[in-house]
Amino acid sequence: MASAPSHANRRNAVRFDLLEDLQMDRLQFSRQILQKELGISTNQLDYLFAFPGKKIFEVIFTTTQHYESCLEKFEKKKSAPSFRRITISPLADIDLKTVHVMIFSERVRNQDVWTWMARYCEVINAMEVMDIDGIKTGTRRFQVRLIRRQGALQHLPNTIQLGAFRGSVFYPGQPKECRKCGSLDHLAAACTMDVCRNCKALDHTTAHCPTPVKCNLCSSANHRFKDCPQAYSNRLKLSTLRSAVSLSQEVMSEIPDDDQAPIPHANQVQQGSWKLNISLLQDEKVVSEFRVKLNHWLSLKPFFNLAGEWWEEMKIRAKRFFIDWGKRTAKKRRLKLQKHKAKLQRFYMMSYSGLMWQRI
Repeated sequence: MASAPSHANRRNAVRFDLLEDLQMDRLQFSRQILQKELGISTNQLDYLFAFPGKKIFEVIFTTTQHYESCLEKFEKKKSAPSFRRITISPLADIDLKTVHVMIFSERVRNQDVWTWMARYCEVINAMEVMDIDGIKTGTRRFQVRLIRRQGALQHLPNTIQLGAFRGSVFYPGQPKECRKCGSLDHLAAACTMDVCRNCKALDHTTAHCPTPVKCNLCSSANHRFKDCPQAYSNRLKLSTLRSAVSLSQEVMSEIPDDDQAPIPHANQVQQGSWKLNISLLQDEKVVSEFRVKLNHWLSLKPFFNLAGEWWEEMKIRAKRFFIDWGKRTAKKRRLKLQKHKAKLQRFYMMSYSGLMWQRI
């Protein structure tokens, strides 16, 4: 006895329900609805299940492309008289994809690839692919959900371009398109079209394109990828600069105005002047300890006749604080590295001695 229709996620499967008093047998439904009305050939069908009652049918297609084509055709013809009493339900969650992005460059940030993917789909999670030795291969694996517009599934481009770096994007069910002209009828090796890669026009080359070059990351025509505010490197610089400005404003707010001894501006850096490495401000421990020192230095203002003199002294102390912190950090790093080296040497000698003992 046939079981009830399954609603679990199945590959390339759809369900047709006949409403009201409409009934068909299996052969009638295949020839009249699938082949005649929807234009589906028999070589596109893998299975056709007819459930008892002549009102429920499940169709499994051979490929994802045939599955999507069936949904698109039904969406266009659902208002026709022959389809008013027929409904369709997808049984396959083809919107959820595992996408591989292959870029052979260590300078490409994972955050930028994520931002580029988010333009075309909903990114769920991502990871870098490593081999069995734990070495990165240059491939990123993304779990995404594709977007539908007017019932049609929007696929990702086959190539990714971030600045000077180009990569490949592939996943199961992805249409193969020509990376030169975007056609689905051939690949780039067989393409005879001379298409502008910037605006896809046919009357000029990429070098003579009048259209401004767009950003590869956000598609804006106002800047390039290296200047994109959404690029991870620029976002990191902006975050660090904001931290530095916030800390500088906090210090300057505590300094009173004094016309007798004007305080030098913080941006007046001359030749030979010491400059703070603002990357230190990313360490919360450094900022916390500096705030403690700053509170102590602020308490020393009454002992100076002029605010400018106190400001010069505070700059000297701040410079000494960050230089000493950097030296202590470097010393700790060297000691830690020496301990690891000594431990590795001991392991090596123990392993070497064991091998010699086995030979004896």
